[in-house]
Amino acid sequence: CFCIIYIIYWYISTMYLEKYIIFFNVGQGNLALLHYNTIDIVIDIGSTKEDKAGNTLNNYLKAKNIKNIDMILVTHMHLDHINGIGNLIDNNIKIKCVAYSKPFKEVEEYTNLKNNLKDNNIAIMELFQNDNIKIEYEEDKNE
Repeated sequence: CFCIIYIIYWYISTMYLEKYIIFFNVGQGNLALLHYNTIDIVIDIGSTKEDKAGNTLNNYLKAKNIKNIDMILVTHMHLDHINGIGNLIDNNIKIKCVAYSKPFKEVEEYTNLKNNLKDNNIAIMELFQNDNIKIEYEEDKNE
């Protein structure tokens, strides 16, 4: 009985109460995951090795049984910051929103990303200088 209670407690605490940031080593590129209770935010997801970032994050998400990403923040439109997004989509990870600032000129990476997001009904949040993003967890709203 004690073992069953412990397993249930461990599962609930790791899935719903943990707060952490993980920076993944994806070679040249960037990938970070912020987890706050049940909110998951990815900052950049790319690498110069085409599938490295996407596969790395997918493996982690599967191990943690995470099926949804609330937001992906893209710092800029270089492939080593965005090429893993398609990998998440292909692996049926539900992405609620991708936030980025529009590049000064239409570059191929930006056009391809924008079209891929629209084709997969993923919300786009275009950011501008001095914008703030407020992330609220349900319990935070009540405090």
